[in-house]
Amino acid sequence: QQHLTGSGAITLVALARRGVQERQYLQRWEAVQLLYSFSKLHVRDEELVHGIGKRLLWPDIFPELNGQDVSMTLWAMAKVRAPHPELVVAFGKLIADDEFASALSAQSL
Repeated sequence: QQHLTGSGAITLVALARRGVQERQYLQRWEAVQLLYSFSKLHVRDEELVHGIGKRLLWPDIFPELNGQDVSMTLWAMAKVRAPHPELVVAFGKLIADDEFASALSAQSL
């Protein structure tokens, strides 16, 4: 069930897409929160997921990701059934890293 319908959903998606177009301005937490918020609203937009996924892979963002960021992003992509395969692979490698894995909290798992 999509919580936003009609013009409300269209407006929200248009605003988010604009933000993603200017993705160099999206910081780590903003990108994660944007994707997570859309999933909570049941708004499925593959273009938005792709844009945010690309931003999260940028070298100024990816090394800064923590367990909560990864878990929220994976949950959000699953919730809206719109994966970003390249990001999922990168997350898999990150989680397999012993140093990163040892810093994960129980909540992140």
